[in-house]
Amino acid sequence: MLHDAGQGLQVMRRAPNIAPCVFRYVMYGDITFKAAEQLRKPEVLDFFASLIQRVSPKSYQQAVAEVTITRQFLDNFGGDQVCFFN
Repeated sequence: MLHDAGQGLQVMRRAPNIAPCVFRYVMYGDITFKAAEQLRKPEVLDFFASLIQRVSPKSYQQAVAEVTITRQFLDNFGGDQVCFFN
């Protein structure tokens, strides 16, 4: 519990400053958005699904599901979640 304003200022000074990282967060957001956008293209989805099949014993439908789940993750992560990407 804070007893005075001085203690509050000390706590605020110890908190990490995210202001210098805003550009990086915007850049990561753009990167994840563009990656998700590319995974929406059928030829890109097919390419990555075939790569998954080369290294994992999965059917084509299972590999497509993996790529789709990754795209959904990138869609979600590209919003405000990039600030947790350290």
